[in-house]
Amino acid sequence: MIAAALDDALARLIDEGREGITLYAPASVRTAMLTRGGLLLAGCRVETLRDAARRPTFERMAVLIATQLETGRVRACRAFPDPTEGSLAAQPADPGEGFTGGVFRLDVAARLGIPPFPGPIAVWLIARDRADGPVRIVVEDPPQPGIEDEEVAKFLTAWRKRNTVRPRGADPSTVWPEETVFGSYPVYRKSAESPAMPDKGIGLSAKRTVVLEKRAAWTLAGSFRLTIPRRQVVLAPVSGNPTTAVVPITLVVTSNKWAGPIVRHVRVPSFSPVKGSDAIPIAEGQFKLNLFSFSGIWHTPGTYFVYAVCGDIMSSPAVTELRG
Repeated sequence: MIAAALDDALARLIDEGREGITLYAPASVRTAMLTRGGLLLAGCRVETLRDAARRPTFERMAVLIATQLETGRVRACRAFPDPTEGSLAAQPADPGEGFTGGVFRLDVAARLGIPPFPGPIAVWLIARDRADGPVRIVVEDPPQPGIEDEEVAKFLTAWRKRNTVRPRGADPSTVWPEETVFGSYPVYRKSAESPAMPDKGIGLSAKRTVVLEKRAAWTLAGSFRLTIPRRQVVLAPVSGNPTTAVVPITLVVTSNKWAGPIVRHVRVPSFSPVKGSDAIPIAEGQFKLNLFSFSGIWHTPGTYFVYAVCGDIMSSPAVTELRG
């Protein structure tokens, strides 16, 4: 049934010439299903015949990304296992006009190691500069049968009133990487390279071309306006430190030839007014980083795509060509 529906969807997308990735997922699953291959993501991908002929296969390039929204934990890995590596095969003859594609099914929990805990999950699939998502899947526990005891309910209500839990906010000292004092990176204030502030989300910009030479900088600049959980708000300001919130942002880097991905987690400060009492706190900020300062980053000629993820928000990719 699922396979037939996917095939029908793929045929329709190819007929319409709709390039890209299209994802399908259930709205909710039970926690027990995560250990039995039940967190399934299905989809179709369509590309031109010429793109398919000159690039590595989709299965080698696809990257799966997911956020557990209650904790903010972001995970990313190759969508498909692929032990083969190496350079591109010789360029074939021009296949002409037209479109091709395929269907796929993935177990998100197994690929990313997501534990069987209840809560909402946001999932994306990217391949180079193309992406789809987020699809939101709620992992839920079945209701547990039990006997309601009025005296127990009264006791718990009274206990909660006597033992009010004070919220714990973010610590400004956890910003990482720390802002430079004498150098050029990182910077957490508006600069000439900062993209326009989005109405909601994350905007990225990067140098279009970077020559691989001594002391080269692969500059990535970002601007963000995001709704954040209260735990990311600084509730106890530190004298001399203007940080009002610490926002975790995950950078996912992939390339035109290798899926990777390279994943780096940063904690970016916001200096905009943010109140912990706000029902939905909103944080704004900017950052400018040198990607070469992160360990394990690529230094190989090629075209690279950088995405930024926070909660259920993912940026459009910033594209840079590294030249030898």
